[in-house]
Amino acid sequence: MAANCQSCHGSHHILSHTNPESPTYKTNIPKTCGSCHAKINDDYMAGAHGKAVAGGNLKAPVCTDCHTAHAILQPTESAFRMQSTPICGSCHTDKLSTYRDTFHSQLGSLGGYVETAAVLGLPRGAPILRPPIRARDQQGNLVTTCGKCHAGANLSFVQYQPHANAHDRKLNPALYFVRLFMNILLAGTLTFFVIHTLLWLIRARYNQIKKKSTDGGKDADLEQEAAESRQHGGPGQRFHALHA
Repeated sequence: MAANCQSCHGSHHILSHTNPESPTYKTNIPKTCGSCHAKINDDYMAGAHGKAVAGGNLKAPVCTDCHTAHAILQPTESAFRMQSTPICGSCHTDKLSTYRDTFHSQLGSLGGYVETAAVLGLPRGAPILRPPIRARDQQGNLVTTCGKCHAGANLSFVQYQPHANAHDRKLNPALYFVRLFMNILLAGTLTFFVIHTLLWLIRARYNQIKKKSTDGGKDADLEQEAAESRQHGGPGQRFHALHA
């Protein structure tokens, strides 16, 4: 049976969501939702978010932070998968900025491929977000996780860095220096051609003024000959004058 108002808020002794005794108070929401979604609540409480909430961290997300309270969508729907990235990114801002550069994000943003594109959080088995584990175990889990979409994934395949950061010299030194070199190369090339173009314009204008100054005497001689021709008449006029 689907939940109604009473399922979450109670019947008569309704309390404000700011009251710690209210079933809609933030730290009580997992238990409230868990009254119907028991298995999901167990998974949530075993994950990093659930443990953070249990420890009194009010900034950690609960069910309504990701699924809302009244506009709940099926997690398998395209609309939910499309909005899951900005939802996770609202807290994990550092991961969101690097995820946006990945193939998964760009494929997911097309919309039509949203059912096959990995989105932030879903490949991690939400709502079971496990705390960090040993590198060897983590790689084994990655092979299994990536293998759900990428058949034949192996240890070499999972060396891919989904959150490579070209601005972090310590985390990704090679990527950092490649980016630095390309930026310097681009800036240097543009600067060179801007200076080259300005110098070319200055030289062209200088040659134009110099040529005009040099041709000034020739223009004066031509003007004088034209004036004399008009004064004494042209060749035709002189011919008629001689035979008159």
